[in-house]
Amino acid sequence: MHKPIKFVEKGLSFAANGAWVVFNNLNKINQRPSFIPKWSDKPLLKSYEKTKPPLGWPRETDSLCPTCTREARQAILDGKKDVNDLLTEKVGEIKATILERDGKILMVKDCPLHGHFEEVMGTKGRSGQQMDIFMDAFGPVGPDGYPRLLYDKWTGEIDRGVTDYWRDHYDLRYLLQRDWPTLGPKLAGKLHVYVGDTDTYYLEEAAFQLQAFLERATDPPYGGSFQIGQHQPHCYAGDPEFPGQWAEQRVFPKMVERILRTAPAAADLTSWRY
Repeated sequence: MHKPIKFVEKGLSFAANGAWVVFNNLNKINQRPSFIPKWSDKPLLKSYEKTKPPLGWPRETDSLCPTCTREARQAILDGKKDVNDLLTEKVGEIKATILERDGKILMVKDCPLHGHFEEVMGTKGRSGQQMDIFMDAFGPVGPDGYPRLLYDKWTGEIDRGVTDYWRDHYDLRYLLQRDWPTLGPKLAGKLHVYVGDTDTYYLEEAAFQLQAFLERATDPPYGGSFQIGQHQPHCYAGDPEFPGQWAEQRVFPKMVERILRTAPAAADLTSWRY
């Protein structure tokens, strides 16, 4: 037999559940209006008005077209679009389906402007698009065999061990500055950099640091050039000299001039020029 206290506990539990149902229904009568925060034009939802997102898969969810998002950012930087439009327009918003295929979880979506996208979702740096690709390709391997991530995606805390690894292996400015006495004589006159000052991936600052070092480098001077494109995005390759000119049409003549000027005395300077 159960001890008497068990019956008391069960009775109190039933009473509490019943009281909560009564209180919850009474609380909906003659309610005060919800608070309207500054960032919204509508009041906050009451708890019973809120809906819970469905879990599991397959399911539909809201997502963004990555190309629409990049284009909107560039339009704002170019002054062609007002940043406040992001508050009133659903820029790049599209529906997506989360589903399972071949043992993997995918987010599948279609943009009416840019077509079909499929993104594999996963942990340990396996679904973060470009940023995760960088961490996978350039970062050290962690103790669990997966890439050691540059930062914690929940807290934002940066792993300084990873930043040091990237710097020591792939930071061109750092490596050139560290080893300029050795690399400088080999690279003098050969470094010509093109970069937009509003790079799509915020790479312009790294290029500016490289420029600052090279322009003060001595023994030897770097002897190259920088062309900074105003309001130009990623993949900027210099300003065309005439409409429709390819970057190669500007770069190749400079390469040929360099070869002719520095080639050894016995070098073949004719058979490859046509």
